[in-house]
Formats: sequence, structure tokens, C-alpha cells
Amino acid sequence: MSETPKNWEAKLVDWIPVARQLKPPEPELTQVQKDLLAAADWLRRNEWCQGAYHRGDASCMVGSLLRVTGEEPVQIGFTAGYLTGRSAAAAERLSMLGFTPHWNDDRGRTRDEVVLALLAAALAK
Repeated sequence: MSETPKNWEAKLVDWIPVARQLKPPEPELTQVQKDLLAAADWLRRNEWCQGAYHRGDASCMVGSLLRVTGEEPVQIGFTAGYLTGRSAAAAERLSMLGFTPHWNDDRGRTRDEVVLALLAAALAK
């Protein structure tokens, strides 16, 4: 068995600045990812609803995206509002993972599941 050098602690301290430089850079988040994370955080701290974008101070999965982006759905006639801009891009990412607006409204769905869906979409590759 080899012996540990007496000055190993000093050598280790010398390597700390080098190790910090070798740390991989944090990945840059896209605006969509930032919006999804913000929506998850908003929904975690506020009320959640089903069947409407907003109901009083509560919001559904897509409604939380609308709140954090400051956007409103475009209303065409009597149809439900269509998403545009950043909220549409985030909702598309959610839908690609199977988290559609109707998924939010499924019977038995919980706010925690919706928050996790927003986080999963934000962190998915």
C-alpha cells in the first residue's frame, strides 16, 4: 500500500481553483423552459382550477402559462381562446409530452401532478 504524502491537504487546496474551472457550465435555458418553470412555480404557490384558463385567482396548467407570460388567449367568435406567442410555444412542448389542456381537466387530476408536468416539460431534452 502506498503512503499518503504528508502535504496532501496542501496539494488538495491547490487543486480547488483548477477543479472549479473544470466544472461544466450550467446549461442555458430557453425562454420556453423559463416560462414552464415560472408557471410551475406560480401554480405551486397559487390556486389551481379545471375547466377554464382562470377561475377567480385560480388557474389551470395553461392559465398559469398565460399568467407568467402576461399574454391572453386570442378570442375568435364563441370558441375557446387560441394561444399565441410564448404561451403557445410552452403549451406545444407540454402537448408533445402528452400534457394537453384536456389532461389538466381529467377527473382525479391534482395540482401536484400538473406542477410536475410543467417541471417535466421544462427539463425534458
